[in-house]
Amino acid sequence: MKKEKYTFALPENVAKRLDELSEQESMSKSEMLRRTIALYSYVYREVVEADKKLCVVDQNDQISREIVLS
Repeated sequence: MKKEKYTFALPENVAKRLDELSEQESMSKSEMLRRTIALYSYVYREVVEADKKLCVVDQNDQISREIVLS
């Protein structure tokens, strides 16, 4: 698979969070970004294109939060 290189600037708080997540999961920042894009793509297809809801449920299967994409 052909790979493309990107160079971009991130706000300090976003860069810090990327550092934290990649360290927490023991993966490279590039891999963390690839997974983030894959997850967002899946959520977008399910919520926006398929007109479904994305919710966070607690241990009792009660909806504690609905995630809305606009």
